[in-house]
Amino acid sequence: MISIVDVKQNNTYKVTFRLVDENDDAISLTELTSMYLTLYYYNTDKTTSDKYHLATINGRFNQDVKNNNGVTITATCHVTWYMEPDDNAKLNSNLEEEAHIALFTWAWDSGKRNSLPIYFKVGKQPYAI
Repeated sequence: MISIVDVKQNNTYKVTFRLVDENDDAISLTELTSMYLTLYYYNTDKTTSDKYHLATINGRFNQDVKNNNGVTITATCHVTWYMEPDDNAKLNSNLEEEAHIALFTWAWDSGKRNSLPIYFKVGKQPYAI
């Protein structure tokens, strides 16, 4: 299942979720062996292409985020990602909004793996009044 979140460009946000196994049961932090994040731009218009398609955002390509790099994980594997403004910077200034995907992948218990894609619609920063 893909979660869809609307964000304004260059803002901070908090994203939370819980790590589960293949049966949707919670994983404990002691079982968790690794957790990685890849954040990338995705061109949703299949009839066009642009130079940013699948570009990595803010250096987050297979980045170790197991209690690292702005991500905290509790003993019961509740995950909190504190997005930095550079995590939701727009790459293509020609678009009113663009799609970013945060792909979290994790491993536990001798090589089992799971992942969670989170889809962000990144819009322009609102004008100051």
